[in-house]
Amino acid sequence: MNTFLKNNRDPDFVSLHRSTFLEIVDIAENVIIGEVISELPPYEVDLSQSGDVHTKINDKQEGFGLPVYKPKFVQYEVAVDKVIDGKAIKDTIILTYNADFIGLSLTLITSTRNNNRIIKH
Repeated sequence: MNTFLKNNRDPDFVSLHRSTFLEIVDIAENVIIGEVISELPPYEVDLSQSGDVHTKINDKQEGFGLPVYKPKFVQYEVAVDKVIDGKAIKDTIILTYNADFIGLSLTLITSTRNNNRIIKH
């Protein structure tokens, strides 16, 4: 288990709100019970391709010698066993989250059952 989770403390320079299960149910589009079938390849997004504002931010960062932020995402194929709350969904879904949160939430492992939230993005 991650040290931050085990010690119930936030990483340096980060302040996290620990949501209750009911808070998650309130904001989630769907709440499921599922099984991780496989870990899919991670991917990266170049925000400078998404519009003028991001291009200006990237240019400014480069001008100061800072690395350009390109968010990385991890993804898993999940078999949906049961929808606890929300609308009906496909039997298999792709669960994706920002790789910056690796170690700050539970680790998903292939062939294990997990209670996951699917939040509309």
